[in-house]
Amino acid sequence: MIVSPSQQLQHDGDQLRLRTEHAKQREDLATMIAHDLRNPLNAILMRLQVVLEAANADVATMPIGVLTEMQRNGKRMARMINELLDSVRIESGQLKIERRLVDPVHAVLSLFVEIAPTLGAHPLETRLRGIPPQIFVDPDRFQQILVNLLENAAKFSPESEPIEVLIEPGNGGVTVSVRDRGVGIAPEDQPRLFDRFYRSTQAPTQPGFGLGLYICKGFVEAHGGRIWVESRPPEGSIFHVWLPAA
Repeated sequence: MIVSPSQQLQHDGDQLRLRTEHAKQREDLATMIAHDLRNPLNAILMRLQVVLEAANADVATMPIGVLTEMQRNGKRMARMINELLDSVRIESGQLKIERRLVDPVHAVLSLFVEIAPTLGAHPLETRLRGIPPQIFVDPDRFQQILVNLLENAAKFSPESEPIEVLIEPGNGGVTVSVRDRGVGIAPEDQPRLFDRFYRSTQAPTQPGFGLGLYICKGFVEAHGGRIWVESRPPEGSIFHVWLPAA
């Protein structure tokens, strides 16, 4: 059957509308699920915070260790909900970013203070090369990228091994690199490492949806940057994030 240019154009337009409608439906569904899960979870976390404050005041009568573990798992669940929602927004092209001028060195050092307690015994080391310029990014999204990479580094590194962050200018922007001392990433895993829901052969039992690196890639590309990995097992891995200068 011969298809005229106008018929082909109509067909392409119909297909585009269907894809847009399906993406919107997926986003609406994920938003509804996230909303329904987040409300009771936030209520639980707020109650736990009140109980923890009371427990700190009366150590003898309250099981602080149990409550702290409950709070930690609640926060992890909240983060998984946010990751699911972010992944749908990335896929549908609906991700929103609010850019500001950010000093990458100050942002990294400030984050270290917040995240250090969650990384166990892993010391954090920072190295600078040159004077990095400011970047024009969404501060919250930039922080999420770093948190994901740092927590992955801690997850796959031997206990007490340092995690190193290198910040350096170059190619019209700034590269932030996170290096771990783990076993590295198998060559067969590396091409799909940033795919949605992909879980490497080295982490089949790790908690989560396999969305962390997919979301990192989506956030980085939304800022006009790029992310990549270098790994030669068993020498550990280095994740590089390049973002354009302001």
